[in-house]
Amino acid sequence: MKSVYKYNNKRSDSISYVFVITHLFIVLFPLYISSSMGLGISSILIYLYIGIGFSGLINLMHETCHSHVFRNKKANQILGNWILGPLFFADFESYKLRHWDHHKFLGKEGETKLTYFIDISGTKFLMFLIKGLLLIEMIKKIRNLFKAREISEKRKKRNIAFIGRILLFQGVFFMSLAAVAFVSTNGNIIGAMVNSFYSYFLYFYGLTSLTIIVTSLRAIAEHKINIKQNALEGDAALRNFRCNSFSRFVFGSYGFGEHLTHHMLPAIPYYNLSIATKELNKKDKLYSLGSGYFKTLFFMIRKGKT
Repeated sequence: MKSVYKYNNKRSDSISYVFVITHLFIVLFPLYISSSMGLGISSILIYLYIGIGFSGLINLMHETCHSHVFRNKKANQILGNWILGPLFFADFESYKLRHWDHHKFLGKEGETKLTYFIDISGTKFLMFLIKGLLLIEMIKKIRNLFKAREISEKRKKRNIAFIGRILLFQGVFFMSLAAVAFVSTNGNIIGAMVNSFYSYFLYFYGLTSLTIIVTSLRAIAEHKINIKQNALEGDAALRNFRCNSFSRFVFGSYGFGEHLTHHMLPAIPYYNLSIATKELNKKDKLYSLGSGYFKTLFFMIRKGKT
């Protein structure tokens, strides 16, 4: 195990800044296309793209929570509190507390991530998708977040500053969409407002429906118990996944594909997890790569918990 400690080293912050800015641009740029073009058949593709793409940015927020994105801890705090948290209407500090409880109490009393207990076997998978599109899964998440926040408030003073950060970020974000719409409609204020509100709706609905579906499926694949997992921790499974470029984009970006390795060695930044997993697997088959995300989910849908 000592041999993998070298993978705890973090890369230059300048490289990470380029990656973060590029990732944000790649995911958010289609919304500005929508704001420029307005309602059209392309809206369906943009909805699917951003709904899936936000999953990767949530994975980035997870890495920010672990202070793995930048060497400078203050830079991680700024990214989480002022950009990623407000982008997802989230209190980044509360998210960090909940996430560390997920690590400490994985599969046991005190676990804060309940999504992976959802049953998606058979027709229940279809019902899960319908509830996701109808925002029922989003409402359930909000209800669970309030419960978790009540627990976390016992450990810290109430902090509502994140509401101000959300309002500031969302205001700037909407105005940027409106500015693009204004230019593209040649100064037509009504047309610009219609386009920008429509683009913002795509963002909000994509985030609260498809993104929640994707991130929930990811959590289910990573932690739900069936007959195929690398390890067990209480009522939770732990898996490393065999990923290709597409499954990385949808589910496994920022080291999530090496999920077991991350839980065992959370000090390793995401860009070192793959090579660390290969080295660990040479000595311990616990770290072997199992089926991919899609194959794992297909098995759970077809077989359920067996």
